[in-house]
Amino acid sequence: MTVKVKLNTELIHKLENFGKSNQVNIGIVEKQTHSDGIDMAYLQATHYYGVINKNLPSRDPYIIPLQDNKDKVAQDIKPFLQKALQELNEVAAYEGMGKQVLENVVKESFRTGGFGKWEALSQITINRKGHDTILVDKGELLNAQSYEVVSK
Repeated sequence: MTVKVKLNTELIHKLENFGKSNQVNIGIVEKQTHSDGIDMAYLQATHYYGVINKNLPSRDPYIIPLQDNKDKVAQDIKPFLQKALQELNEVAAYEGMGKQVLENVVKESFRTGGFGKWEALSQITINRKGHDTILVDKGELLNAQSYEVVSK
């Protein structure tokens, strides 16, 4: 006796390729200019890498906080990923991830001083700014943080 089985491989193929057509970019994702005339991406890069001759330490609101909080991030994005996978909606998965990482990692880094890990501001800087919130003078750099889902 011969049994013939016909498999619908379309779903398997979709699952196999899920997540490969898009990506999410988080940070300064579009051309923006600070009120001081500085390109916002340049300003972010100077803070990210630091500037030795200006005594500006590196302050990474992206990679290190994401690594340090990976378990919380995984829990935060899990519902978005489950729903997106059930619906086979890759864009929704990246939208959910982008929103959660932007709010719960990047912007939280700005609010907490890199989750309390960034070097404190000098008293001169605090006096100039009028507060001790790291990476925030007028809030423009914080408000410039965003995310976008793009096709690869």
